Amino acid sequence: MWLVVQVVALVCVLSHQVCSAAEGHCIWYGQCGIGDMQQQVNCYYNGTAKSVLNDTENGAEMMGLLKSFCPNLYTGDDTMTCCDYAQLRTLVKSMSYPEPMYDRCPSCWADYRDLFCALTCDPHMSNFIAAEKTSEPLSHCSKENKCKVLQVGYYLTNEYANTLFNACNHVQFPSSNQRVIGSFCDGRTAAQCTAKIFLDYQGSTSNGFAPFDIDFKIVDKDPNYQPYNRTLYRCDQPLKSSHCGFACSCSDCPAACTSSLHIPKASSPFKIGGIEGIAMIMIIVYSAFLAVFFVCVLIGLQYYRKGDTVEVRKTSPGLASRQERFYRSIEKHPQPGTQSNPYSSVQDDLRHLMAHDDLLDHGHGVEASGSSSINGDYGVEEQQQHEDEETEIIKKAGCVTRMGLKLEYSLIRFFRWWGTFCATYPLSVIFICLGIVAVLACGMTQLTVTTNPVKLWSAPNSRSRLEKDYFDSHFGPFYRTEQVIIRAPKVSQYNYTDTSGLGRVVTLFGSVFNKTVLKEVYWLQKNIMNLTTADGTTLKDICWQPLYPDNDHCAVESVWQYFQNNLSSLDMKIADDFGNLEADYHTHLMYCFNDPTSVNDTKMHHSCLADYGGLVPPNVALGGYNDSSLSPPYVLADTLFLTIIVNNHLDESKNKKAEAWEKEYIQYLKNYTKNKNRLIDISFSSERSIPDEINRESSSDILTVVISYVLMFVYVAIFLGHLHSLQRLFLDTKICLGLAGVMIVLSAVLSSIGLFSYCGQPVTLVVVEVIPFLVLAVGVDNIFILVQAFQRRNLPDTMTLADQVGTVLGQIAPSMLLTGISESIAFFLGALTTAPAVRAFSLYAGMAIFIDFLLQVTCFVALLFLDAKRQRNKRLDVLCCIHDKKAPSAREGARGLLYSFIRDYYSYFLMNNVVRAVVMAIFVGGFAASVVGMNHLHVGLNQEVSMPKDSYLQDYFKDQADYGRTGPPVYFVVKDGIDYSDPEEQNRICSLPGCNSDSLTAQLSAQATIKH
Repeated sequence: MWLVVQVVALVCVLSHQVCSAAEGHCIWYGQCGIGDMQQQVNCYYNGTAKSVLNDTENGAEMMGLLKSFCPNLYTGDDTMTCCDYAQLRTLVKSMSYPEPMYDRCPSCWADYRDLFCALTCDPHMSNFIAAEKTSEPLSHCSKENKCKVLQVGYYLTNEYANTLFNACNHVQFPSSNQRVIGSFCDGRTAAQCTAKIFLDYQGSTSNGFAPFDIDFKIVDKDPNYQPYNRTLYRCDQPLKSSHCGFACSCSDCPAACTSSLHIPKASSPFKIGGIEGIAMIMIIVYSAFLAVFFVCVLIGLQYYRKGDTVEVRKTSPGLASRQERFYRSIEKHPQPGTQSNPYSSVQDDLRHLMAHDDLLDHGHGVEASGSSSINGDYGVEEQQQHEDEETEIIKKAGCVTRMGLKLEYSLIRFFRWWGTFCATYPLSVIFICLGIVAVLACGMTQLTVTTNPVKLWSAPNSRSRLEKDYFDSHFGPFYRTEQVIIRAPKVSQYNYTDTSGLGRVVTLFGSVFNKTVLKEVYWLQKNIMNLTTADGTTLKDICWQPLYPDNDHCAVESVWQYFQNNLSSLDMKIADDFGNLEADYHTHLMYCFNDPTSVNDTKMHHSCLADYGGLVPPNVALGGYNDSSLSPPYVLADTLFLTIIVNNHLDESKNKKAEAWEKEYIQYLKNYTKNKNRLIDISFSSERSIPDEINRESSSDILTVVISYVLMFVYVAIFLGHLHSLQRLFLDTKICLGLAGVMIVLSAVLSSIGLFSYCGQPVTLVVVEVIPFLVLAVGVDNIFILVQAFQRRNLPDTMTLADQVGTVLGQIAPSMLLTGISESIAFFLGALTTAPAVRAFSLYAGMAIFIDFLLQVTCFVALLFLDAKRQRNKRLDVLCCIHDKKAPSAREGARGLLYSFIRDYYSYFLMNNVVRAVVMAIFVGGFAASVVGMNHLHVGLNQEVSMPKDSYLQDYFKDQADYGRTGPPVYFVVKDGIDYSDPEEQNRICSLPGCNSDSLTAQLSAQATIKH
């Protein structure tokens, strides 16, 4: 019997795996010093597990560690393990690196610990773990001659491996919004990671943490071993034997999300019969309108032919056209001179009065109601008769019409009096106007110009503006950003061959990863970071230093941060024992693209973290790549982004140093771009770029405004005069009057700006660029109307010149007033909008147009009188002191060709029944087309539109849109009023285990998974 026992023992020594599989005991116990990785390794031990309480010194503490850290191994006082206290302490210490990342998800963390607890202490580990490499042959290992275990094989079932992987697969880095598992997959991205890759990385000494190699063997069956298959927790299962009885949160475990968000699908375009719905509706409406309209037109024409007759009196051609309007539509009109009243309605009276006014203006007589004819002597009797006719018409009119007529006649009388007054005292009126303009224009000394895009286009009380102000006041404004976009169009893509594995792997790299290009980028970055202002300010004085004072490096997002801005790292290479290239900067870049949080590239043994201590997401540092099937896609990037983060302050005075440095930065890069022979092309931007370019555009537009006003002055001076002969050329020109008219328009603009500057309304780019042209167009219109009306007058010589000016103003000013008020009100209504730039434009424009009208009916009327007096006295324009006595007399009341064409031809063509119908149809059709077009308007303001065409920002905006892969930051701020000491309030916000499934962060996490 003893002989059999000895044989069995001998077999166990020679074939420990078979014995272990049969009995299930230890393969190690205790520690044997430092191994190849300069860490503690375990001693080979082929015996049974030992009781924890056998260790009288540390047994109780070890029992507590097992109960909390490896609860699956704890069985009470009779707990047996294959590890001693030192081994367990080493295990707990080694888990300190993954713990902060995985313990967000209790299920994942429990499963992860179980993997290594079983490896370290399981009492039956020989069933699933094999000592594959020891410091000495196993036959030499004994209690006295302890051997170090240097490599083991760890057998796991597929179910166990996949459950562990799935439990940890979606655990997040909250700070970077990336999955943790991406840092534990040997340079692969989280999307590329698998259970096998994940476990192989955990067991590889190349990760810098494993003390010895662990060969994970994922099999369901093995002839010599029983693969480990303890039941693990899914991520949505709460722990049973833990102080934390919660499952993982929704943000770390999609399966734990109790309710899915309902995202409505984008509605399909509204169509009718394959045509856009709104277009089809407008086509139907327009067709119906045309049918009804033309039927009504035909009926009207038929009625017109059967009913009314037209009688035109035979007289002079010029008068015939006016009398045709006068007598049109008068059925069975009695002959003039009869005592019967020829007017059967108020409308007839109005026609008569209009014709009467027209004829009076031209010195002709009309026989009406027994009145005497006017033969050029426009005396008191005729004026009284005219006023009596007005009174009679008002009495016969209805209530509403009577009010309108009274207002019209009152305005005519007022402006007739006002024009006469301004012409009687021209110098006084001019000086008073100049004084008022001067006082208003002095308000420009308090002018404030707004160039901040946020203040220009975001309403102060809008939700986005209020939320931004809240964030800025509590957390400080977002960082100032300086960014350079770098491309290498002269360099082509190239193939990189990796021979580190068993075969040759060829990877296509983008042009910007060419070593020469990267070196040029390095020196560009270095020169930018070394810029210094005149007062000695450097980048380190203003940049964001997240780990200051322990680390004073600036936060710079760049591809060079994967090498910690070390130029020599680019030339490092690692070769195997046969001289084959195993790793260089290409492999390091690929490793960092997959795992930017890694502190140890397993081949180059370089960190991927930036020199300032943070990570550089590849999508921030790279651009121009497609989200293709390549792994990783970043290797095809053809654009590099260099982003410098600078501190920003709510107090603008504290940003002066940063603005000064940014000025040097912009000037340096402008000079850099002038060299077209460089290998790289750049576009760039800084925090102050947009305000600077807005200011530059405003300054450059001053010249445009001046040129426009000069050209308009030349135009007015040439065409405002009424030239009939060369003998009166220098008498009939209106150079001084035209210049005065243009200056009045400019004075209206300055007065408007000054008035609102007194009120504290800041001026914007739109005001400077648009309003001068807008008011110029409106003002010049009124100048031409007023001057040409005065030139076409044919009033009796018995009237004084001042009376003639008053009479003309009485005829023209009511229309000018109504037009000016309508335009001003339209702009003032625009001020109801919340957009500050549009509101300021509307206020300034409305007031400028109103002031322009006031100056034209006062100052310009006085100037018109002085110019008419000069012309009557035969004094030259500009040189008014020179008297040309030989010049012929002026021809008053003469008509120009354009006036005659419009009056005698175009107006009759337009009033033709067929033409009127066609015009109506065209305009209604245009309205319908506009309604359809409104549906295609895009809301928003592109940055490119707000910048000058020659701005360096145009290239930057284009490159950012074409090659950038990162959008603006988004913040979700929880405002005041939350009691953070209340657990219930905490659970409404947090995303940790135990938080509400519909907590704020859980909802945001769910939203982040939606693909748009």
